[in-house]
Amino acid sequence: MTQSTPEDEQIVIIDIGEAYTKVGFAGDEQPVIFPTMTGKEKYKSVMADVDTKDQYVGEDCMRMRGVLKITYPFNRGAIMDWDSYYSVLTHIFYNVLRTDPSKVKVIYPENALTPLDTKKYITRLFFETYRVRSVYIANAPVMALFSAGLTTGMLVESGEGLTWIVPIIDGEVVTHAVQKLTLSGKDVSEYLRTLLLGYGVNITSTAQKEILRDIKEKTCFIALNPEEVAKHNKDITSYILPDGESVKFPMSVRVNAPEILFHPELLGYNVSNIAQAIINSLSKLDKQYWRTMLKSIVLSGGNTMFQGLNFRLEEELKQLLPQLGPLPKPSISRKSLEKPRMINVDTPTKMMDTCPKCGERVNLATTKICSKCGYIFGATTINIPSDFEYPNKCPHCKKKLEGKSSFCPFCGGKIVPIPLNSPKKFGSEEFIPKIKDLQAIKATEFEEDTFADDGGDIIKIVLPAKRNTAIFNGASILGSIPSAQKLFITYEKYLENPDTIGLDFSQLL
Repeated sequence: MTQSTPEDEQIVIIDIGEAYTKVGFAGDEQPVIFPTMTGKEKYKSVMADVDTKDQYVGEDCMRMRGVLKITYPFNRGAIMDWDSYYSVLTHIFYNVLRTDPSKVKVIYPENALTPLDTKKYITRLFFETYRVRSVYIANAPVMALFSAGLTTGMLVESGEGLTWIVPIIDGEVVTHAVQKLTLSGKDVSEYLRTLLLGYGVNITSTAQKEILRDIKEKTCFIALNPEEVAKHNKDITSYILPDGESVKFPMSVRVNAPEILFHPELLGYNVSNIAQAIINSLSKLDKQYWRTMLKSIVLSGGNTMFQGLNFRLEEELKQLLPQLGPLPKPSISRKSLEKPRMINVDTPTKMMDTCPKCGERVNLATTKICSKCGYIFGATTINIPSDFEYPNKCPHCKKKLEGKSSFCPFCGGKIVPIPLNSPKKFGSEEFIPKIKDLQAIKATEFEEDTFADDGGDIIKIVLPAKRNTAIFNGASILGSIPSAQKLFITYEKYLENPDTIGLDFSQLL
């Protein structure tokens, strides 16, 4: 992994999710990812000369899960086992990143509605246990939106334990409009288990949770019309379990498992689905932001990686939009955005001028024609390419010349043009503007402002390239910005005022 900053200024990003942990240094494009799980041996080892560990974390725990008692630090976004959480942090610093915690700064993303007391405790843990230089408790939804290149939009963050609908305006979370749903990846896995039982597939392994998650990630997808897909597609899918046994299930299982995100009543949940939660969030915002939010719906989190989710969510939102009533028209008119135009101003009339051809002084008050060479002042001229070029130095006084002139402005000597070796003919490719150049000029300089039709689509769903690591990517970008350094707080500042950990990213905008 590339460490993009000097050792004494290293910035570490630690994004601990319920299913996976993403860690790395600021500026890294790809984090190190490992499962958020710890495990201890079920039985005490009695064999001599066997190298065993007190606790296994991440990939080691995943490989040994058959003989371990597995613990998950998080449940529904809350830290449930602080000892396991501490083991994950220790594993990050000393085994994954292999760095001295006392020499780094830490960006730690947290959920939008994380209690302040929890943030303070985590900050103290970094300072007092690991003695890091400084800490910034970042807002995870803002980081995810930042990874998509936006600071205003509606973020849909769906992970293993929770789904968040977070409206963000200029980098600041609109707290009263945030929607928290206990509808997430683990619920899709649970419904997948129920569907598999209906076809005689009963997974009783000690790693049931990981097996169901793997089946979900590799086979499931979201369809616009799941009933039609299941009806007309009779393909049978095979999956090989860790013990070598093969299980088979039809297409209906693959397409119906993620339906829990749009129909939570299938598991008896009394919560809103994702599309309805977005509408509920919009209803709590001022109407002037509705169009902006609908045009910037950003998906983030591993549970949004299902193929077809963006198309299905757009269709569901179109059906629910009438609940908001008529959308207000854009408040900015075309006239207010018109580009400034140059206007004529009265300037003093030029009375005397020098003929650009022969250098003769001409009184423009009496005539517009040079009496010596016949040049007409003020006439529109067309520069036709010639087969000659003018020298850069005067052959008489040896001074540098600029432009094309038949005489030297310094000594008055005559300048004779030099014939070109390979003359260019008028009308050849060298003198014909390319069409793409003309289009570029038109697009950048002369094109009028365009406005979308009111009857056109007003919903746009943004899909970041790496949605499962969007929070890390946003924090990595933020950590690379010099002005972001003021967001970090030291232990001394924390002791003076613990509330400083709530410093908002919007202060940078």
